Amino acid sequence: MKPQMHSLKRTEALLITLVWVVLAAAPYLFGGESRFASWRQFARPMEVLLPLLAIFLANRLLFVPRLLFRERRVGYILAVGATILLLTVGLYFYRQQGGGPPPPGLHPVPRPLPPYVNLLITAILLVGFDTGLKAALRVLQSEREKEELEKDHVKSQLALLHQQVSPHFFMNTLNNIHALVEISPEQAREAILQLSKMMRYLLYDTAQGRTTLRKEAEFMRSYIGLMKLRVPEKVELALNLPGDIPDVELPPALFVPFIENAFKHGIGQQERPFIRIGLWLEKGQLFFQAANSKDRAAGAGSASGIGIENVRKRLGLLYGADFHLEIKDGQDIFTVKLTIPI
Repeated sequence: MKPQMHSLKRTEALLITLVWVVLAAAPYLFGGESRFASWRQFARPMEVLLPLLAIFLANRLLFVPRLLFRERRVGYILAVGATILLLTVGLYFYRQQGGGPPPPGLHPVPRPLPPYVNLLITAILLVGFDTGLKAALRVLQSEREKEELEKDHVKSQLALLHQQVSPHFFMNTLNNIHALVEISPEQAREAILQLSKMMRYLLYDTAQGRTTLRKEAEFMRSYIGLMKLRVPEKVELALNLPGDIPDVELPPALFVPFIENAFKHGIGQQERPFIRIGLWLEKGQLFFQAANSKDRAAGAGSASGIGIENVRKRLGLLYGADFHLEIKDGQDIFTVKLTIPI
């Protein structure tokens, strides 16, 4: 059982214990000494407490879970009413048969209410309290279970989306390495080494679903360095990172799909192709920007793809409305600007 569930159970048990302590002690604390001159007078409050206990147990263990919580409200009201009425009438006849003058030397103590009336009123109040308590705790428990399910759902979605990004990235990178094997085996070996470092980062450093900005920047630097091995020399590559990168936490591989998209569509038949990546911090905000030249023949295709759509979903799950993502798909330039809190 989860700690929150334990807390609810403890609260419920504490309240019930307190109520029964008050009910059991009240007749002896406020009844007066002369009322309990004999064992019979001392035990007389049990005539009300025992039926109350029977009504309480029947309501808690039988009527509420099997009738009220199963949407059988009419049956619940009839069952509770019949039980209270039956025990009240039983106490009335019991006291009528067992009544009579008080023992010699014992003066009668005036009673504001007959015992059966006391039982009737107290039973109604007790049942109302117990039913309200169980209903309130049930609502709290349902809300907490709903919150836990939502958290688990979000975690599952984030894990799935992250898994979708990583294979997509590795597929493209392996294709790049494959192209280098015949052209430059030495560069291919260096690329494999870089890829192993990046795989280690994705598989181990991000296993908890969080990473640091410093590690993410190193990953971006390795990624772009790996891509440089394949792109033509005419492509302008620019990566601007802060000189002093703090170890603030953020979700892993958040910028990779944008960088991947820039390389995919920034290298084509353009006269002066370029890819410019920037990352900076300002006033508690992290800014990322990726801009690439675009082949006009590509049209709007540079804004599509599973990677960018997954990032949109991840941002919504992680930050709600506290992020800003702007994508401009111009005629010659494609730009992504992302702002997230840190």
